[in-house]
Amino acid sequence: MKKIILCLFLFSTLGLTDVQAQNNKTTTTQTKPQRPKRAPGTEGPDVHAEAKLNSPLPDFTLTNLLQKSVTKKDIPEGNTVIFAMFNPGCGHCVDLGKMIANLKDSLKTTTVVLMTFQENFKELTTYVQTTGLEKMAQVHVGIANNQFILNHFMPSYTIPQIMFYNKQKKLKKIVYEKIESKEILQFITL
Repeated sequence: MKKIILCLFLFSTLGLTDVQAQNNKTTTTQTKPQRPKRAPGTEGPDVHAEAKLNSPLPDFTLTNLLQKSVTKKDIPEGNTVIFAMFNPGCGHCVDLGKMIANLKDSLKTTTVVLMTFQENFKELTTYVQTTGLEKMAQVHVGIANNQFILNHFMPSYTIPQIMFYNKQKKLKKIVYEKIESKEILQFITL
């Protein structure tokens, strides 16, 4: 009889522990972790080699809305570069596009390359028209090979991911998600 009571006591205790663990797990998943404003790779642990400070602008091929290829060779010598991964349906990405369009007079010697996954091609026309980027010759919006994006960016982290390269095409800063106009102007002069 003592053994039965002891067994029942142990099972009930273990059951409570499981319920407590589930409650703790639920509470933990409800709290959204804070992400750093600056991307890993420029500050913090080295997540991928392409995101190291002073790494060169990668060789890339972007297919724009006219189905024409844009590559690293199409960027004028001496231009700074804003190189970003985005999603046309993302609110922060639309804000970024509008901000770039509003800064067009200040970005005359900056080439902007905005790339997204191949499956987003149908949404690009709306994105370009909504943001006003279609009026800027130095802005290239299009799709890139999905594997290039997975290798170069961290799409599971957050979007947009904005990389700033200096005139020598060396990485100087990465910004995730939100950015202010004054930050864009500051980072293109690094």
